[in-house]
Amino acid sequence: MWFQLTSIAFFVLLTLTTAAENALEEETVQERRLRANAKMWWIFGSSGNSKCKSKLRPCLFIHGENHENEEKELQDSSDKFGDMSKNAPCCSSIKYASLDTLNVGWTDHKLQKKVCGHALSMSEDSDEKQKIIKNTILVTHSMGALILAGAIANKHCSIDSSTSWVSMSAPMKGSMVSNYVQDVCTDDDTQVFLQILTLVGQCPVQAGMESLAYMDGKYSTKELNKAYVAAKKVYTAQVSAAMCSNGNIGIFSTYQAKYLLLGAKVDHGSGENDGFTTYKSCRGGIDKAKFGDDPSDRFYVTHCNHADTAFLNGDSHFKDSMKPRKLSIHNLDDESKMRHEDRSHTAAMVPTSAASQPEDQAPQT
Repeated sequence: MWFQLTSIAFFVLLTLTTAAENALEEETVQERRLRANAKMWWIFGSSGNSKCKSKLRPCLFIHGENHENEEKELQDSSDKFGDMSKNAPCCSSIKYASLDTLNVGWTDHKLQKKVCGHALSMSEDSDEKQKIIKNTILVTHSMGALILAGAIANKHCSIDSSTSWVSMSAPMKGSMVSNYVQDVCTDDDTQVFLQILTLVGQCPVQAGMESLAYMDGKYSTKELNKAYVAAKKVYTAQVSAAMCSNGNIGIFSTYQAKYLLLGAKVDHGSGENDGFTTYKSCRGGIDKAKFGDDPSDRFYVTHCNHADTAFLNGDSHFKDSMKPRKLSIHNLDDESKMRHEDRSHTAAMVPTSAASQPEDQAPQT
């Protein structure tokens, strides 16, 4: 059974690769010109190929869901991220938060305060009394972005313009994987589901995964919907660079077939997903026209799966749309001003029909 699924997955991989390449050719001239005007500097890059063209700052990596081991102190490594010690030229130091995101949801105030405390400890320039994070690079993956955005929305801390926030695969409207798991956790037909459990946790569904119930879906609540709206507002205004995926082909790895299966099995309501998070959910309120498939784009759209965007599988040797370790952002001193001006400029260039396109809705299951 699993051999047949794997064979199907590779057939789908080849088909989707061709379709994705054709779709990328349809990018408008306006979109390319918009991104070409920006000068980039690398936060991440292949070893020996990149140099930081901005001030070195300490980097804090904040992981996502399905992690139980909590540590009070920041760590020097993490099994939730790939080793970035040789691929982060703009990081003066690298630390990793280790949080319980299995039993605790992203809306939990104690969890949000812990993240703020970790972030404030990274730089001596940060104002711990006023809870202002300064001269730091914050790197979030998946649910980690929601925790940070929720913390800022709840005023547990704030981000100074000297701090950069780099986000990967953020489920800013939740994930239909949460809905799927809650649907089938008691189902007796678990042969395929057992393959998925290794990625999303065990039954019964724990608080961390429950908190990712898709916004406005049947498992969400009014309180959770409000939290998503507040987090999305912060994310759109504050994030400096983002990596999202409109396909889950992924880099060749032990994760590849599993995320292809997850993407096919779960009704995401959109074929544009990394297996766990849809492209629109990851973008939050960031305009689609800002995204490009070159790793030098500040808003980078990839064909990586959910594990790839945590740098667990390196870079593809063949496709620019699958090089997560080369994510970059603009070289501007006042990033808050840049974010405001860039957002206004992009909106003016996007046709009304595109700007008013409705967001994806939670599938009715």
